[in-house]
Amino acid sequence: MELNFYNVLFAFWIATVFMSMWKLYFPSIKILELARPNSLVVKYQLMSFTIFLFMSWIFAPFLIPAILSDKYRFTFIKSYLETVDKNE
Repeated sequence: MELNFYNVLFAFWIATVFMSMWKLYFPSIKILELARPNSLVVKYQLMSFTIFLFMSWIFAPFLIPAILSDKYRFTFIKSYLETVDKNE
């Protein structure tokens, strides 16, 4: 396989999406399972996983600061949990 710009971009994009799931989604779900076990996001984890995966696929470059910085990661997780909790 030839190494060109699009291959590198695609590899970067895939890695960013997987890192967002690992660093942002899974810790959020673990906190939500402990705090609100009857939450809809906890009940329908496959659906919430699919939605988060799809949205991280679209917004991958914008999630890089939240993935790489602990300060922004905690802010993102806190905001995500507040939004999920408020909308139920």
